[in-house]
Amino acid sequence: PYRRQRQMCIRDRYGKFFVTLADAGMYSFIIDAANIIMEKEYKDNYSTSDDADFLKKKTYELYFYSGAMVNVFLQWQKNGKNITPEELAGIITDYRRIS
Repeated sequence: PYRRQRQMCIRDRYGKFFVTLADAGMYSFIIDAANIIMEKEYKDNYSTSDDADFLKKKTYELYFYSGAMVNVFLQWQKNGKNITPEELAGIITDYRRIS
């Protein structure tokens, strides 16, 4: 529950700020920050593996999801959050099932 509240707070508090940055040509600032967060939060989960191919794949996968999440979030904000967070999560979850 706390993490969800924190995410909601960030989404509501900083959504317009991120859109403003992107519209001002500072998209790289946002994506760089997202990549750093993904590396910090998730890369350690895979660092114990001795399988080099697995590690390469997971590293690219982290960057893939990082970019996807930033783009989806920005588009959702620009569209005025025209669907609920739950609907958006469903779309992302459905996509992940097909891939």
